[in-house]
This record gives sequence, C-alpha cells and structure tokens, in this order.
Amino acid sequence: MEQATFKALKAAVAKEPVLLFPKLDEPFEMEVDTSAVAIGAVLNQKGEDRKTHPVAYYSESFSATE
Repeated sequence: MEQATFKALKAAVAKEPVLLFPKLDEPFEMEVDTSAVAIGAVLNQKGEDRKTHPVAYYSESFSATE
C-alpha cells in the first residue's frame, strides 16, 4: 500500500505543471485569489515553449484578526 501511494505521489509531483526556474530578466505574471479566510498566489513566467509555467506558489490562512 505504501509503495503504491509513494509511486502515485511521485508521478503527481513530476507531471505538469512543474515549477520553472525563474529568469530574472524576463517578465513575470502573478495570479492572486483571496477569500474571507485565506489568500493564494502563483507567480508565472513564459518558458522556452512560450507557454506559461509556475515559478512559485504561496498560500496562507488568515488569522482571526486579519
């Protein structure tokens, strides 16, 4: 059971979208979504294939006072 779970997790991590190494001299695109309880963001950049790929992810739950 554990081996099958590990293989499934490994396959999921390796398939698209895979994080792209950022090119600091190229423009970035940011996607942000928020709700009453959390915020999430993805930093994207076009790869050599001219498709948009994620560079970084961010998510955080808000505290009660936020």
